[in-house]
Amino acid sequence: MKKLIAELCQHFVILRVGNAVGRGGNPNTLINFLKNAILSENKLMLHNNARRILIGTDDIASFICRYMEDFNNEIINLAYPYQYSLPEILSQLENHLDKKADYEMTEEGSFL
Repeated sequence: MKKLIAELCQHFVILRVGNAVGRGGNPNTLINFLKNAILSENKLMLHNNARRILIGTDDIASFICRYMEDFNNEIINLAYPYQYSLPEILSQLENHLDKKADYEMTEEGSFL
């Protein structure tokens, strides 16, 4: 997709971001999926070796407002360098929702 945009567009900026976290109703985002599973008491299988890069939607918007005019025909990696494990993410959601998740860990994922 990036190559197609670069070939067909005279001016472009492509932001490569991790998992966007913010207000939104898409139930298929990672955070909304986990939140809904906790609230509905659905059992989760967590991949122990999986990691995710998280970034706030407000941070993306702030970056765009501040720097967009500085870029032309570029691909920008806009990501915090830390990759969160799924248990770390789930723990924060449990604290935020004041409710424990029902989950099992499995030795899967590609982060070693």
